[in-house]
Amino acid sequence: MQDHDQIVTLPSHILGILRRLQTNHALVSIQHGGDACFYPTIILDIQSDEHTLLIDATENADWHSQLSAGAVFHMLGRLSGIKIQCEVTFKELIRESISSSYRVMMPQQLLYKQRRRHFRAVIENNTSLSINLPLSMKQHIKGQVVDISVSGICTRVDFSEAASLASEQAIRHARIALPDKQMLTCDLTLRSIRHYPEKGFSLLGGEFNQIQPQQQHHIERLVAALDRDQRRRNDIAI
Repeated sequence: MQDHDQIVTLPSHILGILRRLQTNHALVSIQHGGDACFYPTIILDIQSDEHTLLIDATENADWHSQLSAGAVFHMLGRLSGIKIQCEVTFKELIRESISSSYRVMMPQQLLYKQRRRHFRAVIENNTSLSINLPLSMKQHIKGQVVDISVSGICTRVDFSEAASLASEQAIRHARIALPDKQMLTCDLTLRSIRHYPEKGFSLLGGEFNQIQPQQQHHIERLVAALDRDQRRRNDIAI
């Protein structure tokens, strides 16, 4: 199984990865400025409504004297062996009687070293792929593709419409509208369903079933194009 670089920019995905780091009490390392050392710490809290994180402060007094609002921390972590890397902007030092913490802004993007059989390309904000999931002759669920690989797909749908779905449910003749205005029809099996009622949507993870060579070719070309465009935009931003 190969490692693949994935630049995650979708806020709900970033939040999900950071919450897993927090709930698993996973160690993360932070670095600031010209200091060559990374210091171990943990994520104490995630305040999604304020788009901030609370990170346990280091015991390095020199750090505290050098910090000012807008300083950038480089943060590294691992989740089930998968490397995660991002930059967060320092907002304030919170001093308490027992311990101190750093309040930092939620990262705009993070690097996620995927360990999958196939690379999964994220659909950026400037690209839109719609999907139609037929549940019966009269009931269809429409959604937006969040990411895609040659083996599967993640789709965002309205929370109210996802209530009738179940894990391992088979969906026949799902239709994906490709950027070149072609329509890709395929069968899916839902492998995961994650609900975000406070946000009003659900994320469906589906696996392609017995995909035909021509369909696979279309998806491979799409994934390669999305990956190329994403890397090009990232290089320009740098």
